[in-house]
Amino acid sequence: MAVRNVFRLLLSIGAVYIIGIIAFLIAAQLLPTWYASLNKPRFIPSDTLFVPIGMLICFLLGLSLYLIWNAGSVTKDRKFCLYLFVTMLILNLVGLYVFFDLKSPFMALITMIMQLAIVISTTIEAFRVSVPASILLIPYLIACLIAAIASYLIIVMNPGLPLMVI
Repeated sequence: MAVRNVFRLLLSIGAVYIIGIIAFLIAAQLLPTWYASLNKPRFIPSDTLFVPIGMLICFLLGLSLYLIWNAGSVTKDRKFCLYLFVTMLILNLVGLYVFFDLKSPFMALITMIMQLAIVISTTIEAFRVSVPASILLIPYLIACLIAAIASYLIIVMNPGLPLMVI
């Protein structure tokens, strides 16, 4: 593997892990307090599993980003896929911020629906650029779907939560 490829691999994985760390910092302070007080569906993993699952997903996303970035010559498909990928990561942070910092599962659900659309679009676009990259996005897609369903169920199970936060 050329030095340039190793640099791109480390940069790809590192960039996604930085986003993951920011996401963790957003959620960590409210996991033991506000989030713990919510009624939640049973299928949500315990708080102790969030970090290892998140680290694995970040690693897979980093590999996917690397494969997209390294997929042959620069094409419109590859550039578009990279834009979608970055948008996907930004929406992840926005959704976590809205859910945890603004304490608004409803607004987070709206954000997660947008995020799901972007993740699906990114996965489809990645398939055009690098089939392995699109396969590596599937666990993230599943995690986003589970988070959206969980957010909906949290809204239903906690009727006193505000719908809108201004």
